[in-house]
Amino acid sequence: MRRFVATLFSIGLGLSLSGAVLIAWGYDLLPEHENVPGETSQRPHGKIDFETFRMISTGMTREELLKLAGPPAGVRNEMVWVYYRDDGWLVEVTFSKFGQVASVTSARQR
Repeated sequence: MRRFVATLFSIGLGLSLSGAVLIAWGYDLLPEHENVPGETSQRPHGKIDFETFRMISTGMTREELLKLAGPPAGVRNEMVWVYYRDDGWLVEVTFSKFGQVASVTSARQR
């Protein structure tokens, strides 16, 4: 029984080490993910979908917003970032003097 447990342990250790080697060489062991709300790689700069718009909340930092929605389409006074929703709405994200989202407004484009 001890030999069996030792064999299982060494197999597990070997698999763990080979996984660590693959990761160190740059191989990702996780499968590719599908489009996720907030995924910016498939959208042009400044374009967001409704789900991403819904996830923007007060208190977020600029870095968090960049990670979620990507770079804005435009910036006003360094305090307001402008995005365009893919359904024709304009979104303005206003930051406080502390660099956190203070308000999120949207209006239908004419």
